[in-house]
Amino acid sequence: MKVLTPLRRLLGVALFIAVPISKEWSSHVIRFLSSIWLIIPFYAFGGKTLAIHALIGALISIVFSACIYSAYEEALYAIEGLRDFFLASPLTSFEFRVGLALGIFLTTLPSVAVCLLMIFILTKCCIIKLLLVVFMTLILWITSVLIGYLVPVRMDVLATGNIIRILTIVFVVLPPIYYPLTVWPEPLRILAYAIPTFNISEIMKIILGVEQCTQQHLMTTIIAFIIEFLVITSLVYKRAKLG
Repeated sequence: MKVLTPLRRLLGVALFIAVPISKEWSSHVIRFLSSIWLIIPFYAFGGKTLAIHALIGALISIVFSACIYSAYEEALYAIEGLRDFFLASPLTSFEFRVGLALGIFLTTLPSVAVCLLMIFILTKCCIIKLLLVVFMTLILWITSVLIGYLVPVRMDVLATGNIIRILTIVFVVLPPIYYPLTVWPEPLRILAYAIPTFNISEIMKIILGVEQCTQQHLMTTIIAFIIEFLVITSLVYKRAKLG
């Protein structure tokens, strides 16, 4: 019961955040279409394999572009006084942050579900592989939230929003996520491993069998992501301690 009580508080915050946002269906449709439109030309010119690359790119884009805003949303709640309202209850600061991040993630679930269904249909993968992709999506959610907490939140809301939009381009648009790594010139390919979203997408592609898997490539991808995740987590922890 002691474990269930914080869980209930956390889910309460998540639903409080998710329900109003989920009613803005038009913004969700626009976000989904803006992330997934590349599938059509990729399928037309590159066939099913490139379409799967684009689908994984869309999945990464949908989750990252929404969940990186968690820290930004927390700052807005603090400005409006709603954060203090929540923390006046038995809710802890950590529970509020996790609940907020979960609530934002819940708003992406309809789009994520459509992407996963399309991936399942196109790849004809087994349920275990699909579950592994779902697990990597959860890892992506956590990584996106942590990266968001590294963004300096300013009083100028527009300036902070612009920083987040630039980071979305850096982490989603620039790396070879919507398309194969082999599109990049060979000397530059090593640079892609420095981007955590690329490594997550690459692991998904390896799981689904749409990316060539050598032992060196797989180990480089996994080790690079683990190092990046630990570095990001430690930076967020240090920033939290500094207040």
